[in-house]
Amino acid sequence: MLRSHKIALQPNNKQSTYFAKACGVARFAFNWGLAEWKRQYEAGEKLLKRLRRLSRSLA
Repeated sequence: MLRSHKIALQPNNKQSTYFAKACGVARFAFNWGLAEWKRQYEAGEKLLKRLRRLSRSLA
């Protein structure tokens, strides 16, 4: 049996702005990482090398 809770947020203007910015940054970071991953894959880099390079780029 699965249970879930549905929570409705009612943020004020300042919180809404923060949430929108946070989502935008997360989307940008994901898309950047995906583009880097594809670029490195097409260049023929091996998996471990790609993982190390991406982790260094994010730090």
